[in-house]
This record gives sequence, C-alpha cells and structure tokens, in this order.
Amino acid sequence: AVDPPGTTWRDRPAVRRGDGVFLAGDRTAAPGMLAEVSFNSALEAATLALTSSGIEVAP
Repeated sequence: AVDPPGTTWRDRPAVRRGDGVFLAGDRTAAPGMLAEVSFNSALEAATLALTSSGIEVAP
C-alpha cells in the first residue's frame, strides 16, 4: 500500500476493531507493501481472534 505524504502504515485502520471484530486487508495498520500488508494483517487478525477466544497460539 502506498501511504499519502506525511502518513505511515500506523495511520491506516487498526486490525483490532473492537467487539470481536478483526480487519485484514491491504489497507490496514500492518507493516509491509501490498501483499505483505494483507499477509501480516491476516496473521495478526487470526492471532487476535484466537487469543480473544481463549485459544493459545504458538509463537
């Protein structure tokens, strides 16, 4: 993803949205470029969803 001038990936929508909602995609607050962002946000969203459900996730 290409961020507008003066912004970083941290300015994108958060992966953790609240109320058990997790966002994955190429315009989320995850580091990387294009496919890397989708992959990283999907990995983080899945990890957050599992841990919020009480399922332990191996590092």
